[in-house]
Amino acid sequence: MKPYIKNVITLLLKLLLATVIASILEYLIITFLSSKPILTFKAQMILAVAYIAFLLHIGYKIWCLFDLENLFSKNGKNPQK
Repeated sequence: MKPYIKNVITLLLKLLLATVIASILEYLIITFLSSKPILTFKAQMILAVAYIAFLLHIGYKIWCLFDLENLFSKNGKNPQK
């Protein structure tokens, strides 16, 4: 298996793990803080910001892995350089 494919699979598994953890935390927040709506909303927003930051981080890693600034390069190697 090519190394960049292995790296993408690793990143996608991390994304899946983060999604599962975020889902469990969301369930726990709703379950235990449902009587305090303001606190529930703040906890959900903190979780949302952290999850979006993680998504951006994973997206940036994939962007760098495939060198997406030059889409016609061969596997991240620019033949013109």
